[in-house]
Amino acid sequence: MPFTPLHFGPGLIVKAAAPSQFSLTAYTLANIAVDLEPLFHIVRGDYPLHGPVHTFPLATLTGLLVGAGVSLLPRAFRAASSKDTARKYPDALRAEFRLPECIIGGVLGGLSHSLIDSLIYTDFHPFVPLSVQNPLHGLVTPGALSYGLFLAGLIGLALLVLRAWFIWRASR
Repeated sequence: MPFTPLHFGPGLIVKAAAPSQFSLTAYTLANIAVDLEPLFHIVRGDYPLHGPVHTFPLATLTGLLVGAGVSLLPRAFRAASSKDTARKYPDALRAEFRLPECIIGGVLGGLSHSLIDSLIYTDFHPFVPLSVQNPLHGLVTPGALSYGLFLAGLIGLALLVLRAWFIWRASR
């Protein structure tokens, strides 16, 4: 599933469940960063498309680096680093750029991307360097996986909208 927003569905559910403890921004960018590898191979006409970055260890490291990078964005733009930040933005939004939440989001983004792809791609070896086997391949059909991820995205989005509505309603 390269370059698909379906990977973002589980992240939306986590953000809805723990809005102040999770960075959806880091999660999303980690998913995109992991998929730069197959993009590179597609452009070059190489095979296999999925290589070392799609293994659990390097996907985790990619997510960790992306999360750390996302946490530096407010400093780079100096917009969210003022003393008024706590009053201007809700905690769930400030969590998008705090280091611990960014690390959690980035690592979960990298790992979930590798896990999701390992279920359907034959050129996938998620356990390298421990094993070149992929016991996860074929546990679900690509159609069922896509449907499940789409449903996760809809549920997560609906929960986030409901949460925002209840917060708005309570502030009136």
